[in-house]
Formats: sequence, structure tokens, C-alpha cells
Amino acid sequence: MKTAIISDGLAGFMLAHVLTKMGHSVTLIDTNQNPQSESRFCDFGIHFLPNTPLVRHGLTLLENCFETSFDIQAIPAAPLTVEDNKLKNFIGFGEGRSKAVEALSFFNAPSRLAINVRESDLVQLALQTGEFKILPFSELSALKFESLAQNSRIENVTLNGQTDLAADQFIYLNAPQDLLALIPQELLGVRTRSRISKVTSWARVSLKLTHVSPLPEFSGQVLDELIFLMPNQPDHQPCVGQFAPLGTLQSCWQTYILAELAEDTVYVSNSIKEIRKLVRKAFSVPDTTTKESVIVDLLATSDLAWIFDNKEVMNLAENFVFAPRLASQSHGLAQSVECLSRAFDALFASSVHAEVDNTSPRLLQHP
Repeated sequence: MKTAIISDGLAGFMLAHVLTKMGHSVTLIDTNQNPQSESRFCDFGIHFLPNTPLVRHGLTLLENCFETSFDIQAIPAAPLTVEDNKLKNFIGFGEGRSKAVEALSFFNAPSRLAINVRESDLVQLALQTGEFKILPFSELSALKFESLAQNSRIENVTLNGQTDLAADQFIYLNAPQDLLALIPQELLGVRTRSRISKVTSWARVSLKLTHVSPLPEFSGQVLDELIFLMPNQPDHQPCVGQFAPLGTLQSCWQTYILAELAEDTVYVSNSIKEIRKLVRKAFSVPDTTTKESVIVDLLATSDLAWIFDNKEVMNLAENFVFAPRLASQSHGLAQSVECLSRAFDALFASSVHAEVDNTSPRLLQHP
């Protein structure tokens, strides 16, 4: 079967490997405009694999594909916070009114997965030369439907405004919003279009610190868990952070802001100052003892779980598999693995999709 995967992230490479292993003739339409290099996928911010059916299933698919074992283990997660210069168990956000709480709550999980490979090694496996064709720097310009009836077929897709690509099956892994302009009004109603276009979008603000000297030890506790830092004002932005596994000389902290504010340099600067202030207060870090780098990236869209129950979207075409980056447990590498699981589920009707909870907030993340 000729299969075309439309993706701008790591999930597309993972799925291409899996389907090629199963005998598909795969073309990966890579719509990301960044250079085709491993560094494009290496910064995942906080390293955290939630213990969910989708992540476990996706990792198993990759194990089978790459013929290796990740030694997947579920271990309790015990997120921490700092109060009065002491580490304490993090219970919750309390009465915090910051919008960032919705996105950060993903990290407050009861358990997580540990694997015996580094994320960078898993990325290398996914990006290694495979038996599939890659079309880099591609722009999806049009979808050509056989008819304007629900569940018809897509004949081909147009790339970069000039090249038509035909396939037996098309798999779309990108954000639903990017698809709106390509779908005829007859196939997607006004109400669904409006709901998709109005969802909240987020940007991640990350502050990476290199500490000149090790931070004080906290009663012998190992700083390998996530640490939430809470501001005194409930409407200010909390953040979550993690220390490097090999010591306390490096740490990464992040919070979330509304995507439309990501271009506001003053607002972003204030967000970074808030993170810096929380870290210095919690760990008594003087202004002159750290080196830092800042990353601001458009990252997430919330509240899209309903889309899997929307027949207008899911039945756009008989040969069109819609598996957007989605779900509450969808950050970084975990997001890509879950996206792989959803696409595989949609193609082969596995039981994983039935375990999605449509009642809680969701995040759709760009890796």
C-alpha cells in the first residue's frame, strides 16, 4: 500500500519506520520548515514520560520496529515544591488563577515511565535512514477530494503549490487548525470550523540554567523529580523545573503563556523574570552565579479531545486518517509517541483509542 504521512514533527518519522517495517511504501511529507537535522528534535524541555496506555503502546511499537528493548518500567512520580527553603511534596496548585496552571497540571501525575535509552538516542533511531521517501520543507497546498460527500476519497494532495502526490492512504498528524483552509465548506460545517479555530493556543517559555556551583542539598534528597515553584500572588505564573540527572549544576524551568503573547517581547521578558525570581528565591541563587539560555516556542493547543468524537472531522475521506497531536499527556517525546499510537490505532483499529478520557482538558503539543 502506498501511504503518505503529513507531519511536521518527530511522530511522522516514527510512524514512517513502523509502517515501512509492516510492508507499506511510505512517503513522509515533512511540512516543518526548519533544517533537517537531529538538533531540530533534541530540545524537549522537561524530560517526562507519563504512564499512559498511549505512551506504553507507542513505545512497544517502536521496540518491535527497531528490534530492541527499552526496558519500560512504571515508577511512582513524586513531584516536589520548595517552601521555606525545604523540599516538600507538591499537592496541587491550590487557588492559583494563572492561566499557565492548565498546561502545567499535566506534569502533576501519579506515575511516570522510565526507559533504558536516552531521549536523544531514541530520536537518532527515528531519524536514521529508513526505507521510506522524505519530502522536506513541504507545504500542503490543497487536498483533492473525489466528491464533496462525507467519507469519499482523496485523490491526491498538492505540495508547494505545484506538485500533486497520489497515494492509497493519507495520514495527517499536524494541528487541526492547519487543515481548515484546505477542507471545502461542504465537508466541514461552520460550527466545527469555529470551534477548532477558537481553541486556546499556548507557547512554552523555557529557562535553562547552568549553575556555577552545586546547589545546597536538601536533607539528602535526590533532585530527580519535577519541582513546582509557586508565586506568592495567585494570578502570577508558576513554573515547573527539573535538575540534570548527573547533578545539580544544570536545571531547566518552564511555564506557559498564551500564544498570541509570544511576540510581545515585554510580556515574554516579564515571564522569564518571574521564573528567574522563583528559582533564586527557592534555592538562594545569587544573580551572578548562573549562566542561562531562553527558549520560547509555540507549543500547545488545549481542549481538543472532542475532535475524535466529531464525525465531520473523522470521516472527511475514506482514505484519510486524522490523528492530530493531541491529549492531556502530550509533551515532548511523549507527545510524539502518543501521536504514533493514535495513528496506528486509526489505521488498524486497536483498542488503545477507547481508553481516551474526553472529560478532562487536553493539550495538543508541537514537538
